[in-house]
Amino acid sequence: MQLGADGVLSGELSVDFNGEEALAHRLDALDQDEAGRRESLEDEVKSWLPKDAVVKLQEVRGWEIPDAPLNARFKVEVPGFASTAGKRMVSPSYFLSTLQKSMFTSQIRRYPVSFPYPFAEEDELIMKLPEGYGVEAPPYRRKAGLSYAGYEISSVVEDRQLITRRKLRFEGSLMPLEKYEELRNFFSVVQKGDGDQAVLRPESELKTESQN
Repeated sequence: MQLGADGVLSGELSVDFNGEEALAHRLDALDQDEAGRRESLEDEVKSWLPKDAVVKLQEVRGWEIPDAPLNARFKVEVPGFASTAGKRMVSPSYFLSTLQKSMFTSQIRRYPVSFPYPFAEEDELIMKLPEGYGVEAPPYRRKAGLSYAGYEISSVVEDRQLITRRKLRFEGSLMPLEKYEELRNFFSVVQKGDGDQAVLRPESELKTESQN
């Protein structure tokens, strides 16, 4: 993806659905024509991005191969993705919406927690920096682990690109009530890590500081 000096993020997003998720999409597709499949996939990706995002499906592979990943490729544009503050730009480093952002907001729960199936998410997001800008400091690396769940996110700057890698796995299904506080704390780390931002500054200023 390319971040412009005007704050617009644009580029290509490639997604692989595996296992239960791929099966769910294939089952839904049985009752849809090609236009319906396209709209369904575009709507799903839009739900991961800020509300003004424009998403256009380019290609899908794997509809008819049950054991293979379902791969979809999209063109994406997100207006107003980064904001400016003086000479600085502030940009999310993880530009997909946290799917678990509304989970476990209540401090109290009365019933067990049910997940439809165990899942894993693995992302590599590459954002090219605007011309003339560098990263003041990449976001903190965050990590959390339980016997049945793990999360890690980190960002590095390479060749004028901010590269963010994220892994989330969850191996539970029906979680007893006494695990609620543990789950709540775990997903709190996920939400904080996914919401971290990068501060960009003119490269001339960063070079001056490094020389001093």
